[in-house]
Amino acid sequence: MISEIYSKLQQSEPTLGLLSEIHTHWNEKEPPTPFALRKMWGEWTPIAAEQWALHNKASSKLPEWLHAGCLFERRSLEQCTSSAVAKAKARFFHSLIPDLPVLDLCAGYGVDSWAWAQLGRSVTAVERDPALHNLAVCNLSLFPHETQRILSEAEIEFPKWTKQSVLFLVDPDRRDGDKRLGASLDAYQPHVWPWLEQRTSEQHWLIKLSPITDFQAIQNHVKQPFDAYWVALGSETKELLLHVHDKASGKKDILFVRDSGYADTWTQLQANEQHSPSESPLLFEPHSAAFAARFNRELDSPLYRSATPNASFFETNFQGPQALGRRYRIEARMEGSLNSIQRELAKRNIVQASVTVRECKLSAEDVKKKLGLKESSQQFVFATQTRQGFVAWLVSAV
Repeated sequence: MISEIYSKLQQSEPTLGLLSEIHTHWNEKEPPTPFALRKMWGEWTPIAAEQWALHNKASSKLPEWLHAGCLFERRSLEQCTSSAVAKAKARFFHSLIPDLPVLDLCAGYGVDSWAWAQLGRSVTAVERDPALHNLAVCNLSLFPHETQRILSEAEIEFPKWTKQSVLFLVDPDRRDGDKRLGASLDAYQPHVWPWLEQRTSEQHWLIKLSPITDFQAIQNHVKQPFDAYWVALGSETKELLLHVHDKASGKKDILFVRDSGYADTWTQLQANEQHSPSESPLLFEPHSAAFAARFNRELDSPLYRSATPNASFFETNFQGPQALGRRYRIEARMEGSLNSIQRELAKRNIVQASVTVRECKLSAEDVKKKLGLKESSQQFVFATQTRQGFVAWLVSAV
């Protein structure tokens, strides 16, 4: 395991040569040949080759870690939080939560712990996997703000902190092997929900969940007061965060993370939205996080006219913040059977389009086949089903 030999690399030759060569070659986009690898690094060749292969992923997901000279492990790199998301979350909640020490009970690769430590918080991180723990210890030692790592179980460490004023970070395991536990909240590990009953008034909890978690089930299950935040990066909804604290009002919001590691909220963007008139009618599809938070149901207004019964698409004559969702220029609006819509598309010589469906019994692939369309990244068709048939919009990028 990389984590087990990292300390050797730090203390022996060709340690510095190996790490600097990996980074130098990557920065110059000149991968060394297998022969050169063997000649330069001998027994370290597999490690050098593996690190080279992971550099591209790390450059976009953890650029600060890459530049610090950290080593990566494939599965951990795939599953960990990106540095932009981790920094944005820490900065956002840093302003809301008193300067409490942080106890990360499910630290994993250590990115969230690292982000809180960068803000000057005292951070203790617990991880039960020895290899992952060792890798994190080595990597985090390369940064100026230290995180205390403990190789232990959350169930062992939590009782030591129950009476302390602290911010708990918890990312419970939501899988049983390859099986997703979904709404089986009692099966999450660690089993955090009874721990909340021991919460003191000075404590804050941030509980990370899957963004597709049944929010109604959460509301029924969690008896403590909490606020909820969906975290989005680009077009993806990354996670759901529950902020459990005494002054929670049950508010919901979305954090739209920027690449710079800061976040804008749905509430802020809507409050400051500049309603610039569009030269042509637009179709607006809210961000996926808006559906998770059910904010799409609150949009119907003179500015956003719901185009489907359950507010999946909207027609609007105004531009708006890109983070809130995607806008497309409406080229045509068609109603009727899929056959009649196909004929209308054929009249317009449309034979290729990417198809998106909402509130429809058919899948996007089924609709695309029935419309006789091939896939395209330039032209788009949005469709929904009504009691009378189908409604489809032929749209183009704004």
